[in-house]
Amino acid sequence: YTGLQRLEAAGIDGEFVVVEYAGGDRLYVPVAALHLLSRYTGAAPENAPLHKLGSGQWERAKRKAAKQVSDAAAELLDLYARREARPGHAFGLSEADYIAFSAAFPFEETADQQAAIEAVIADLRSAKPMDRVVCGDVGFGKTEVA
Repeated sequence: YTGLQRLEAAGIDGEFVVVEYAGGDRLYVPVAALHLLSRYTGAAPENAPLHKLGSGQWERAKRKAAKQVSDAAAELLDLYARREARPGHAFGLSEADYIAFSAAFPFEETADQQAAIEAVIADLRSAKPMDRVVCGDVGFGKTEVA
């Protein structure tokens, strides 16, 4: 993006966004079509690869990125399928022991903490391997929940 420029094109006077490509090529996008542009959010802008307008480099880069995304998705799908097929261990938890254990804590659980505790207990009772992360702000009882 190099700025805005007022131009007359096809007998219509308007404001255009100027996008510069490698080799000094420029593309003029009408402000009314601004939704077709998006900000570059990759590596540092000074290291951003500039493509030559009409060269096909951009299409190749998009295809390469799409393949990498597809490969990563396939890898994750395989990982989750293997994890799901793997046997786990269902723990037999005594309700009375849990009540005695939790009564020793000097705090009252919040609704969110109680929901997290119940989810962890359900995971422990399940025969599937546990895959859970307890998240929360510092000092809000994650250790006690776990």
